[in-house]
This record gives sequence, C-alpha cells and structure tokens, in this order.
Amino acid sequence: MIIKLNDTVSVVDPVRINDSADVPVEYEKLTVVGWGAVIQGGQLALPDILQEVEVLYVPNDVCELIEHPDGWTLQSEDFLTQDMMCAKDEGKDACYGDSGGPLILRGSSPNDDVQVGVTSWGVDCAGAIPGVYNRLSYVYQWIEDLKIG
Repeated sequence: MIIKLNDTVSVVDPVRINDSADVPVEYEKLTVVGWGAVIQGGQLALPDILQEVEVLYVPNDVCELIEHPDGWTLQSEDFLTQDMMCAKDEGKDACYGDSGGPLILRGSSPNDDVQVGVTSWGVDCAGAIPGVYNRLSYVYQWIEDLKIG
C-alpha cells in the first residue's frame, strides 16, 4: 500500500527507493525488517520488538531453480515473475506477518540506505526456498508518477 500525503513530512527523512535494475548485485547483503513470527525453541512466536535480519540477494535465475524438499521449484510452478526478487541466508528469512515490510540495502550511513524491495511471500520461514519480495526498481516509475498527480 502507498499512502499519498497532502503535505511534506519533516519529522523523518523519506526512504530512498531503488530505481536501478542493476541493484542489488548477486548475493549482496540486504536487511529485512518486520513484526513477523520468529522461531524460538523450534516454535513460531510473535515478537514484542521490531525485528531485522540480514539476508543475501539471490538472483531470479538462481532462485527459480532451488529445489524444495518435495521436489518442485519456483520455475516448475511458474511462481517467480520479473517484478519479484528473492533473498535469504542460512536459517534467516522473512516469516509470517512480515509481508509489506521493507527489504533494505544498507549504505555507509542511514541516509545512504535504499529500499530495494517489499516483503511479499514465502514458502516456509527460513526453508529451502528463499523469501520473495516485490522488486521496487520494477515499479519505480509508477511510484514517481503518483507524486505528480
């Protein structure tokens, strides 16, 4: 969801949105932020504080071929489209309840951070298949056009 404000906000700096299809690069570190479930003692639990975890960008051509333990892939199910991107690391991922949260490429300072994605969906939390995110560079011009109207 995008909320369009009538006036500018001066309390916080706006998030920079990625406009380049070349960002991120293969296996670059990204940060997922959200209130979704965490795994504690083998069980899913909802956190009391905002969570963040570092994951790695997995290019679509690699992501779509990663095999689920049941033998299928995102390619075989035709689940991955150009406006999506994948990210995960061993035992790290977005989880249930994180949808809509940011996927961020951290810069050298918070002012250099760039939001590259929005948490969309996944198969299992930190399972074999990486988490899937909406790719903001794909819809960047649409977002910019909203500012004009």
